[in-house]
Amino acid sequence: MEYEGLTFVTVRGAGHEVPLHRPEQALFLFKQFLQGEPMPAEAKNASLIQLPSEKAHSY
Repeated sequence: MEYEGLTFVTVRGAGHEVPLHRPEQALFLFKQFLQGEPMPAEAKNASLIQLPSEKAHSY
């Protein structure tokens, strides 16, 4: 969500300590910020956007 130049990002399941409870997501968001890339948008079904390492393998 963006408002007047600020971006609000929610990391589900992290509580208020994202780097402690969801370190991989925190690093991903930090890298996006440093590179000047936009934050990922929330999925339409309101589920957490999964990182490649979290996606289930389909065989």
